[in-house]
Amino acid sequence: MDEIYDVYCVGEVDLASTTDLTSATILVPKPGGKFLCLQHYWMPHVTFEEAEHSKQVVYQAWVDRGLLELIPGNRIDYNFVTGWFVSVLQSHNQACRTTLFGALNGIYNFCFVLLCLCQT
Repeated sequence: MDEIYDVYCVGEVDLASTTDLTSATILVPKPGGKFLCLQHYWMPHVTFEEAEHSKQVVYQAWVDRGLLELIPGNRIDYNFVTGWFVSVLQSHNQACRTTLFGALNGIYNFCFVLLCLCQT
C-alpha cells in the first residue's frame, strides 16, 4: 500500500449508536483523479441478531470479507473506530499531522473530516 505515503488523506466517520452501521473511510488521492478507498463498518451484535434473515446473510458476507466487525452488546463502542484508524496508519508506518473539522448531525451521529499529511 505504498499509495498512502507522502499524500494528503481524507478520513470520514459516520457514527451510529445502536440500530445502524457505523462506518469509517480513508480516501487517498491517486493520479488521474482517482482515489484509493479504505473502508470498515461496525454493528452491535444484538442488532445483527435482531435483523431479518435476508439482511443477516448480507452482513455475514461482509463479516467474512473483513469489512464488518460485530461489536459485543447492543451499542457501538467508538474505541473500535478509533482503533481502526490507528491500526491503518500504524500498519503503514505513517506519522500524520491532523486537522479536524466536525459537524454534529442529529443526536447520535457525528460526522467529521480528518485531513492528514502522511509521511514515511
